[in-house]
Amino acid sequence: MKTQLSTSDRRLLISSEAQLDTAGSQLLLCHQTISRAPASSGAVSLNAIVDELAQAFSDTDPESLEQFEDGLEACRYARREDYDEPRWQLIDRRLFEVRAGFPCLTPAMLPPGVQSVSYAILLSACEPFAVDLDPTLTTALG
Repeated sequence: MKTQLSTSDRRLLISSEAQLDTAGSQLLLCHQTISRAPASSGAVSLNAIVDELAQAFSDTDPESLEQFEDGLEACRYARREDYDEPRWQLIDRRLFEVRAGFPCLTPAMLPPGVQSVSYAILLSACEPFAVDLDPTLTTALG
């Protein structure tokens, strides 16, 4: 999952060459944009979003919960009190399938000795890989 402020440029920051390596399995990349919201608006904090997603994965598929937690660890998320504020509201959420032709780097593409690569992907380059959010998640988790 990649989240960014609605005011930021439209690109995905990828933290390593392994992050989008499908390794022969289906990989879905969720991109969402958020904006700051007053507490009275019903908006939620980062910790609340993580808790909500973890509960949804736990309710549907314990294996997907483990993958979610691995993803949190890979992006170095650690629950912190300051993540309870500010509160955020969702502006947009898109889902992309990482498959052949998706603009990414994988470990197999790198020459020997090159590692720990981070890079950015223009969101517009992901458009051909967009999938419908609700039906795809229902199928993937169902």
